[in-house]
Amino acid sequence: LLARGYVLQKKPVTAALYFAAVYNLDKKLIKGVKEPIKVLYGAKKYALAADLAGDYLKTKDSKDREVRAIQVKSLSFTRADSRKLRGAMRALVKLDPGTKDWWLKLARLDLAARDTASAIKNAKTWVDRHSKSLAGYKFLMPLVKTRKAERAAYVMCLDKLIEGNEVQVDLFV
Repeated sequence: LLARGYVLQKKPVTAALYFAAVYNLDKKLIKGVKEPIKVLYGAKKYALAADLAGDYLKTKDSKDREVRAIQVKSLSFTRADSRKLRGAMRALVKLDPGTKDWWLKLARLDLAARDTASAIKNAKTWVDRHSKSLAGYKFLMPLVKTRKAERAAYVMCLDKLIEGNEVQVDLFV
């Protein structure tokens, strides 16, 4: 109750301290409430925000894009387990497939998890949405280089990287 009063008074840092105290005493009191998640994230209490966001998404609304984004950002700030971050990021991308921000990060996590097919798929999505992103093409090129089914993607990567003067081509090999 005191924390919500500080939210109304526009004192988020103090409210975050009280929400953290309530969390430590009895997590059930703020488990399914969206407001503490936003306040804790805004006050840079990322571990608590990620934990509460996960609980909120499990119990209340698993399709809440705003809370899912807070969860993903909080997990990335706290450098949480990559499997947990990858799962949250996949859920966020499913909620909002038009998002531009997470595809390359998800592709990198997929590659770290040795899921090359998903990494290629997500990197291609990134490249489709960011056609001028040389980082995306640099990431995608070695993944598709030896795959015959992905020859068109490899040629596209080479073309874009040559346009950006990122690859030196030796014609006399």
